[in-house]
Amino acid sequence: MPGIFGGVGAAGPHWECLRRAYALIWGGVETVTAADGMLGGHAFGEARAVLGAIDGVTFAVDGEASVYPAAAGYAARRQPTLFTTTGGELRLTDHCNGNVAVVEPAGVWHLGVSSLSSFPMYYSQLGGGLTFSTLLRPLAGALEYTGCRPDMIGAAQWLRRGNYMFGRRTFYSGVSRLLPGQVLKYEPAEDRLTVYETSDLWTGGYDARFSSPDRATEVCWEELLSALRKHVEPHWRTGLMMSGGWDSRVLLAGLRETFGPETIECLSHGDPGSREIAIVRQACETSGLAARVANTAEAYDLGALETGFTRVETVTGPEWLYSGKVFAEMGLQAATAGTYGEILGGDQGPDDLKHGLSKIPALARELLRFPIGDTDVRPVDISVLREAFAVTTLSRPWYFLPAAWEAIPSPTEEINADLEWNLDRLLRRGVQNQNQLLEAFLVESRQVQFTSRQLLSCRTAIDVSIPYADTRFVRLLASLPWSLKYHRSIMRGMLEQHARDLLKIPVAAALVPANAPILVQEASRLLRRTDERTRWRLTNLTRGRAPYPRYSWWWYEFLNNGEFLRDLVDDLRCDLWDRAAIQQRLLDTLDRRPSLATCSPVGDLAAHLLRVSTVDRMLRQAGSTGGDVDGLALLEHPTHRHDGQ
Repeated sequence: MPGIFGGVGAAGPHWECLRRAYALIWGGVETVTAADGMLGGHAFGEARAVLGAIDGVTFAVDGEASVYPAAAGYAARRQPTLFTTTGGELRLTDHCNGNVAVVEPAGVWHLGVSSLSSFPMYYSQLGGGLTFSTLLRPLAGALEYTGCRPDMIGAAQWLRRGNYMFGRRTFYSGVSRLLPGQVLKYEPAEDRLTVYETSDLWTGGYDARFSSPDRATEVCWEELLSALRKHVEPHWRTGLMMSGGWDSRVLLAGLRETFGPETIECLSHGDPGSREIAIVRQACETSGLAARVANTAEAYDLGALETGFTRVETVTGPEWLYSGKVFAEMGLQAATAGTYGEILGGDQGPDDLKHGLSKIPALARELLRFPIGDTDVRPVDISVLREAFAVTTLSRPWYFLPAAWEAIPSPTEEINADLEWNLDRLLRRGVQNQNQLLEAFLVESRQVQFTSRQLLSCRTAIDVSIPYADTRFVRLLASLPWSLKYHRSIMRGMLEQHARDLLKIPVAAALVPANAPILVQEASRLLRRTDERTRWRLTNLTRGRAPYPRYSWWWYEFLNNGEFLRDLVDDLRCDLWDRAAIQQRLLDTLDRRPSLATCSPVGDLAAHLLRVSTVDRMLRQAGSTGGDVDGLALLEHPTHRHDGQ
């Protein structure tokens, strides 16, 4: 993705490696010499990533589309500002939805990330001094000869947790990630590096002014429109990644009220004959918009994945990689999606720890109007999160070589240590009650590292905007009792007051209109899920002769011939994977063995192999200076445990 990089101190040779790597990826970069170091970056079009302010400060920016015009304004001392450097500390403003690297005239360096750190920032002191980059693999490549090696604990954790890690751990030892709201300060003269917290999200308890659902709905709607005006330029044509769910629907309602439907282009992907795509078309048509469905088969191409990975460092969402290209070809200025809408919808709460039938009692309490607000002020009990997220037995994934898995040193202890560090950090920051701790943990771990990567994948070709990640808006949502947001109550209220036409259309997960009572919606959700699973079983038992259900977007007929999956397996290079097991699983899946899955076996296998491919691409070659990697040999190097720094 567009990004920034640089360094200062003893690590001079690393900077040139980074510059070459970024130039190879993007075809050109900006670089400047700053206080005995180098600052570089890349941005789309006429935007500039590296600038100088009139007071002698040199800075670089990386983030959503609104950051770049704001940076130009800051350089000329016009509003809105992106950051301040007061008292020797860097503070990002609410306007800055991205990353900033700042070099003061006195030679002090600062790196800052927004309160959700949707855009990654990596740093290292290997080789001396400070080296940093918003892309991990080029940074690891530049540091290869300083002892930077793949961190197999990080890889194992990422695969097990579903595309995210705890704490500051990354795929490479000696390289750390700045966490949401953190700022790094480096003083070259003393070779002193300090990381400190600036985020106030999920601290201070709940705001007593919002005990009324109607009041909370009204304020949230106004703040959402304010976030849209802040992060989306009125003269832009914006591409909206549209799904059949709540998050993009509420965003569509806000965009059309703020800017008008003529500024919006909607795009979806997946099975064009599915019920979900029909719902997307209906939501668009009622807004006077056309719903474009991308030719998803073109996204499943090894060449496209390789290009996409070098720019955004994931291939877990080929559809999103391809969608960025489609939007760019349409001449749009930015893409957006419902990323982080789950916070508004109340998804990151106690129900996230429940599964299957265990969710029914909590739902019953709400439907019967039993008091549930007492859970909002429950004191922190860290043992609940330990029980939910700690590792007791770490089983080897079926696609991992037994010898490679057994060679990973102390994975259970290392992962649990990362978890404890992560939770302790939130408590030290000031999180005060159980629900806020859980929401903060889930958002700053899973949402930041996994969910946001979907929209960031569009940055292969186009800028993105993330209105739901606006710091002021998230601060408001974090101050709302979870019982008000639960079950998308505020989202329902927003549409009821401002977009009733969108509330009459079902969401993909339910069979009834979205304005139906919650009890009816949940009953229909259970019915749909039961029918879908039953029909998938029948499809698998008959080896494809019985028609498969087409409720969701994610069924791809073109994967059935196995050609892409075979190419993906053949492309694996690290000596970490059990190729015999993968090949056998592939054969069984294509043969539609009914024991493999109760839903789409080909879709499940594709998701697994894309995760494997992401790790393989991350570790196979550290960067432009690296070569192919022998995974087993790398296991001999010590892993990276995080201390309090």
